Amino acid sequence: MRPGFRTYRIPRSVAFCVAVICIMMPLRMAGWEYFEPAPAQCKGGTTAVLEFPSGCGEFVLEGKLLFSGNHMAGGLNGQQWIIEFLDDYSDVVRRITARYDTAPLYNGFADSRFLKLTLDSVSSGGESVNCDVAELHNDAEIYGRVNTVVIDNRGGTFAMWLGRDGGVYAIGGELPRSVAAIRIGGTKDMKLYDTVVKWRRDLKRQLATAWTIAELEAIDVAVEENPAGQWRFLDRDTDSRWAEPGGRYRLAIVPHDSLMVADAPQCDGRIPEYDVIYIGGATTNSRRWEPGMVKAHLYATPFAGHYDVVWFDALFEDMGEEVTADLTDGAVLSFRFPIYKSMLRFARN
Repeated sequence: MRPGFRTYRIPRSVAFCVAVICIMMPLRMAGWEYFEPAPAQCKGGTTAVLEFPSGCGEFVLEGKLLFSGNHMAGGLNGQQWIIEFLDDYSDVVRRITARYDTAPLYNGFADSRFLKLTLDSVSSGGESVNCDVAELHNDAEIYGRVNTVVIDNRGGTFAMWLGRDGGVYAIGGELPRSVAAIRIGGTKDMKLYDTVVKWRRDLKRQLATAWTIAELEAIDVAVEENPAGQWRFLDRDTDSRWAEPGGRYRLAIVPHDSLMVADAPQCDGRIPEYDVIYIGGATTNSRRWEPGMVKAHLYATPFAGHYDVVWFDALFEDMGEEVTADLTDGAVLSFRFPIYKSMLRFARN
């Protein structure tokens, strides 16, 4: 279940045809903010930077990309532009290079103009490693002087669209670090304008704690009256139309300590009684989850062994209200997600 859940929202109007068409959407898109940056523009051979707000973790950018020069016939042959994703230290995380070219058709009647896109990973020393290559041959969309560009960066991956109304998928891949800015440049004058950015803070950072893997694996608490201790995935009862398990998780549950977990949310004015810390076992989005991150918080209720829960899914968003946990015989801990018609059970190590 994303390390928790991969969630699907299925409108009632289409639920009857799930076997044929599956509409997959996250249930929540919480915490998004919007801003309209000033145009980023530069002369040929120079660069310009568009900075995101401090703490930006994910974003969806839409704007107009102007690349000057003669766009008729082969006027752009050999010309190129770049978009670079920069981290907090202005190091390049990924670089997209777009190069215009023309290839003769076999029948000799017309030439085929295209835009070749190259996606590179760039090391701290400036060395690049190719990740992907794509070619776009839609003249009407790609060879125009102005292209709408859309960049969607969520969940550790990005995708870019180009063309009229941003309608042609161009290229995409992983983004292993948060992006603090975008840098543009090219062999001709460039301008990124009429830009709107939807963004939210780095949710992964908010789930970081001071716990180390050694400390978590050394926890040896087995008091039947409370859930503190180490837990391993036991089994599940899920409806695949709503949620799917994302791994066989190992968790540590510890009494809440504000010095170790600084950003714990309140639940109806209550602070957590216990923190659920991720140790390992995830398969879905496993590269982004690291030992020591918060997986959930448990909040005390008037009923012994029953807790209200704030649970975080693979995209680091909480799973909403109504999540609960029950401790049975001190040995089995059941997390229930009624909105998703699902349950996960864990056993003590």
